[in-house]
Amino acid sequence: MTHEERSRCIRWRLGWLPGGAPKPCPYHPNNNLSRRHVISCLNMHRRLCMPKAIADPISFLLNMLPTRTFVPSSIALSWAC
Repeated sequence: MTHEERSRCIRWRLGWLPGGAPKPCPYHPNNNLSRRHVISCLNMHRRLCMPKAIADPISFLLNMLPTRTFVPSSIALSWAC
């Protein structure tokens, strides 16, 4: 993951969208871009094959990512001695 991609993920989790100030949706000019609007406007549930019961599919998937780097057990055991 690049620094830019990581930054976007963090901003998404914090509820910050690009630009700081609310901007109109390019597809629905009467609606401002918000996390909820982006999820429905871009059909994220359908695109990610997730049930509608999950309110925020992006955050759900980010929570499934490992929080630590994987270390093979053979290497971990060699350091334990």
